[in-house]
Amino acid sequence: RFSVSVKDSNGFESGPIEVTVGLKAEMKPKLVVYDFGINDRSKNLKIEPKERVILTVRIMNTGAGIARNVNVEIDYGKDVTICGSGITNFEIGEILPGKYEDVKFSFYADKSIKRGERIPLDVKIMEARPEFNSTVSLDIRMNSVINSSQNLN
Repeated sequence: RFSVSVKDSNGFESGPIEVTVGLKAEMKPKLVVYDFGINDRSKNLKIEPKERVILTVRIMNTGAGIARNVNVEIDYGKDVTICGSGITNFEIGEILPGKYEDVKFSFYADKSIKRGERIPLDVKIMEARPEFNSTVSLDIRMNSVINSSQNLN
């Protein structure tokens, strides 16, 4: 809210005019791992020792604002080997509210991870503004059934 007084070239001055400008708070994005699924060679939807698996991770903006300069990084433990191109860093760019992007990478888990143990895979989601960054530990377990990448929500 502010006041304005105007004086014309003849010296006449208007009375103060009050002006109120409504401002809207910045709409914030919220980036989440919305879903994930696998495509495995044996087609049984289980990660088994030394089996190459393609994991699809769906990153969704469930907030009201646009997510800018989104980057996703996959952190993996010592008993996980990244296959294929070896890419674990994905530059996504902008994600509009209610929209998503999928990142895919292939890996295999070593036989030292026992049946039912968590496979150490974390997803770091980074945005242009650090306050919107997050890290998610995926709950993927050895020899447990996992959603198919064909059936992501």
